[in-house]
Amino acid sequence: MLSKYLSLINGFLKTIIYLSIFLNAVLMAVFLQKFNYLPCNPYGKVDQYHPIIKNKTLPLKYIFYAGNFNMPAKKLFGFGRQPFLDGNCEFTNCFLTDEMLNGTPKNNISAYLYHARDMCSQKPPEKEWELRRSTDVPFIFLLQESPAHDCNFNFRGFSHFFNLTMTYHRSSDIYFRYGELMKKQVPSFKLPDYLPKRKLVSWLVSHVGSIGGRDNYVAELEKTTTVSKYGGPFQKCPKRGECREYLSNNYKFYLAFENSLCLEYVTEKFFDTLRFPMVPVVYGRANYSSLAPPHSYIDVRDFSSPKELGEYLLYLDRTPEEYAKYFTWKKDYEVIDSFSKAHCELCKKVNRYSDEKKEAYSGKSLELWWRGNYSNPSCVQSSQLIPGM
Repeated sequence: MLSKYLSLINGFLKTIIYLSIFLNAVLMAVFLQKFNYLPCNPYGKVDQYHPIIKNKTLPLKYIFYAGNFNMPAKKLFGFGRQPFLDGNCEFTNCFLTDEMLNGTPKNNISAYLYHARDMCSQKPPEKEWELRRSTDVPFIFLLQESPAHDCNFNFRGFSHFFNLTMTYHRSSDIYFRYGELMKKQVPSFKLPDYLPKRKLVSWLVSHVGSIGGRDNYVAELEKTTTVSKYGGPFQKCPKRGECREYLSNNYKFYLAFENSLCLEYVTEKFFDTLRFPMVPVVYGRANYSSLAPPHSYIDVRDFSSPKELGEYLLYLDRTPEEYAKYFTWKKDYEVIDSFSKAHCELCKKVNRYSDEKKEAYSGKSLELWWRGNYSNPSCVQSSQLIPGM
C-alpha cells in the first residue's frame, strides 16, 4: 500500500515538473515576443542591429562645425555627446563642437562638417584649403535642401575637398532623411475616430512662387474644391505655434507639396502630416511607396489633372468608409524622427574612417551625383512630371 502511494506521489510530482517547464517556455516566448526591440522597416533603408559599444574608454571623436556653419543649423543638429547618447547609438564617443580644443585642429578634430548652404563662395577660402591639406580626417558635405535650392554651390571650386556626403539621398555616405516609418512592436487594435471633420483641404506654406510650380497646381485644384491656405501671405493659424495640430483637427487632407521636384526629395511636410490624423496629398518626385505603406497618402501623379484629384477628394469627403481606409496603416506603423539615425551613422563613419578611408570626390563627380546631367537631371519642371500641368 505504501509503495502504491509513493508511486502516485512520484507521478504527481513529475506532472508538476513537466507542467512547470511547459509554462516557463510559454512565458519566455511571450516575453521575447513582447519585448523584441529589433526594428522592422520594409519601407526605407534596411536597419541592422549592432550591440551598443559599452567601452567607455574609447577616445572622444571631435566633429567640428567648419566653414560658415550657421548657428540655427548647429542648434538643430546639436552639440556635445548628447545627440549620440540620446540616439542610443552603436558609438557614443563623438562630440559635436564649434570650438577648437586644446592645440592645433589636426591633432584633435576627427571630422569636419560643412553645411553646403553656408559655403556658397566660388571656392573655399585659402584657410580651408590649408586645413584640408594638413589632415587626412573626413571632410563632410552636409545638405538637406534640394539641388534647386543649393545656392548654386560651386562643386568645381571644391574639387577633391569632401570625402563623405550627408544628405537625404539614399546613396549618400551618411543617409540623413527627414523622417521614417517603423513597424510597431504591438499593433493598435483600436484607432481614434478620424471622421468628424467639416473642412476638406488645407495648405500651410511660407512663400509663393516655388520653382516646382506647386502654386499653379493649387490654383487649378481650387477650381474644383476649396483649399484653405495658411502661412506667409495667407491667413494665420488661430493657434500660434500649434498650426499643424489645428489643421489636423479641422481638415481631412493636407497638401504636402514640395517646393521643387527633385529625385528623392521628401521633407517634413510629408512625415509630419503622417503623424497627425490627416491624409497627406503629395506633390514631388520621390518614390513615396518606398517610404510609406500603401493607402497612407494620395499622390497627385496618380490623377490625370488637378480637376480629377479634386473630384476624388470630394468623393472621399462624402464616403466616410473610404476615407477611413487611409488610416488603417496606423495600426501597424508609426512615424519616428530620423535625426538620431543620422547622428548614429555619422559617429560610426567617423570611428571607422581610419579603416574605411575614401578618396576625396572630384568636383565633377560630386556635381553629377547631386544635380544629374542634361539628359537626366535631378530636378525637373512640373510640366515634365505632373499630369495636367
